[in-house]
Amino acid sequence: KARQDNNQTMREIKKSVEALGIAETDMKTMNFTLSPNYDNKGQKILSYTVNNMLQVKISDFGRIPRLITTASTSGA
Repeated sequence: KARQDNNQTMREIKKSVEALGIAETDMKTMNFTLSPNYDNKGQKILSYTVNNMLQVKISDFGRIPRLITTASTSGA
């Protein structure tokens, strides 16, 4: 479930970033991890945590604030 949720969120983020005119080729997934969360005894997996970083290459630094806002409102 955690991985599916992450995949959906990343699709939404990428789509919103592309809408800003940034090509998919200028985006790269970095440092993807999927880690179990255990109970207090460390024996039973209760859930999973996903960490995923999207690297975006841009040349116009003036677009950074809008890029951050767009990604944040899309689920980042």
